[in-house]
Amino acid sequence: MAKRNTKEIILFESLKLFADKGYDGVTVRDIAAEVGIKQSSLYKHYKSKQEIFDTLIDTMQSRFRDASASFQLPDGELQEMAREYATGGNEVLKKISSEIFHFYLKDPYASQFRKMLSIEKYKNEEIDRIYREVYIDAAISYQAKLFEEMIKQGFMRQASPEV
Repeated sequence: MAKRNTKEIILFESLKLFADKGYDGVTVRDIAAEVGIKQSSLYKHYKSKQEIFDTLIDTMQSRFRDASASFQLPDGELQEMAREYATGGNEVLKKISSEIFHFYLKDPYASQFRKMLSIEKYKNEEIDRIYREVYIDAAISYQAKLFEEMIKQGFMRQASPEV
């Protein structure tokens, strides 16, 4: 019989609970009960509920980086990436956009993470900041830099890269 990775189970069960009940609606006792361990055993893996939450954020960032590699996103210097996107045409952009969209929609971890942040962003300023950073600011910033470089290289007409 394979050994359980309790630390990972704690994370995923916490994520599901946070997505359903909100961060404040979940206690360490709730998490331990869902995992099927004693509360004291949970503390052997994580110091606090906040540490679990912070680990969820770090894990999501790592999972997206790993998933991005499978999307075959152009990587490297901005100038080279702009060239790759431009020469790949609209089909490449559609394919990549679709894969990213489906990752956030269908990946069990990513979809629960999005749900958790969507619920909590209205209650907690720090979570709202994280939501904006993950789903809005980072994406717009990346795209604006990329489009600015594509404009500079003559692949796109002069316009506001942010728009």
